[in-house]
Amino acid sequence: MILKLLTILVVAALLVSGCAYSSDSKSDPPPASSVNNEVTPADELLARGKAKQEEGDDKAARRTFRSVIRNHPDSAEAAEAQLLIDQIDEKAAKEKEEAEAAVLREIEEAEAAALKEQEEAEAAAKQKEEERAVKIKQTLSAFRKKVDEIKEIEWYYDHATSEYINTNDIHLYIGVPKHGDPFLRLRIRYTADNWLFIEKYIIKADDSKYTMLPGYFNVQRDNSGGEIWEWYDTSPTSNEIEMIRSIIESEQTTLRHEGSQYYNDRTITNSEKRALKNVLDAYELITATNP
Repeated sequence: MILKLLTILVVAALLVSGCAYSSDSKSDPPPASSVNNEVTPADELLARGKAKQEEGDDKAARRTFRSVIRNHPDSAEAAEAQLLIDQIDEKAAKEKEEAEAAVLREIEEAEAAALKEQEEAEAAAKQKEEERAVKIKQTLSAFRKKVDEIKEIEWYYDHATSEYINTNDIHLYIGVPKHGDPFLRLRIRYTADNWLFIEKYIIKADDSKYTMLPGYFNVQRDNSGGEIWEWYDTSPTSNEIEMIRSIIESEQTTLRHEGSQYYNDRTITNSEKRALKNVLDAYELITATNP
């Protein structure tokens, strides 16, 4: 739109400059004369100017009329030539004014079109955001919700996922910030009587094997009353999303929690698989780009 406005302004400058005639006598041609340097008669010069005017060549006509005035200043033809020059100048001024008005209309129309386009885009964006909010609300209404008032984030979990930390499971959950896009989290929890000091996870989904290497310090730990908890919470990568799909579609998946000396193997339950699928499907639905 800016390029269009600039183009209009350039065209305006050309139109305006083309409509203006200079009255500077320096631009007038030398006195018309014959081979013997005799001055062309006033009536002949005037007739030439009128002929040019009839042809639509006002610039040439004006120059010729100026020659009449310069060479025959006291003649009746000079007076008529001046009237004709005034008519040409008046016509040029009117054309210039009309050209400027046309350019202004073009600019105003372009600005109005740009404003309308902007308003329509803003309205469409607002509608899209409202539709997105409704879709998120409807999709996540089937999940358990937990609100973090301080961080202004709503967390959504499948109902099969335990609220308590002393649980053995692998699950996904969704975060929906007050300002921003929804995001996905992956958590693996382990509870037992003895520490493993987990350093990595190995997942075998049927014939597919995956390894997650969070590192010792990225696994959280706690204990109470003789019970220990170790859990890893992360934003899943594309490879880990692929792993989750394999778990969901598998006949059997074994999850190994491997520590520095010991490990623990556990079979992922069908309930966990369904919960993983429910959350992953919901996340993909609410983050899908509208066609």
